[in-house]
Amino acid sequence: MVRITLSSLVSFLVVLLLVATTSEAAVLYRINNGDSWAKNFPPGAGRPPFLTEVIVDDGFASVYERWRVEPFEEGFRIANSGTGFWLTAHNEEVYGSSDFDPASSKWYIERAGDGKFKIVKPNKDLVITALRAQPGNPVTLFLQPANGSDDQLWSFERISG
Repeated sequence: MVRITLSSLVSFLVVLLLVATTSEAAVLYRINNGDSWAKNFPPGAGRPPFLTEVIVDDGFASVYERWRVEPFEEGFRIANSGTGFWLTAHNEEVYGSSDFDPASSKWYIERAGDGKFKIVKPNKDLVITALRAQPGNPVTLFLQPANGSDDQLWSFERISG
């Protein structure tokens, strides 16, 4: 059974309004966490399916820092415009995936106040969280229980469309 709260419905309608009020061209967003933004780079050699890290930093990355946010069922799906990969939950981490899987690539976007949002895994108390796994590693994305930290707050900066 799908649990839809009033705040989830309002957040869905806000993001749907952002998407629906655009022209026919795809609307692209930079997904920001503080002064850094999410980006996904293409894989090296190999054969699909691919899972690639989503890195959060303040370095310029052109098309790899641009994301499409599209309504999907009662939530959203989010795709990187450079790689075409879908933001996907895999175990306790979040990756870019060459394959779209509705069970792992659907997200709720919920208001968190002050123009910020939480990106939530449906039917779980898990939100996308920007963390450094170990000192010296880049900041990447993990699924963690909601705790209200800044690492779990995102803004969507419209950059085209």
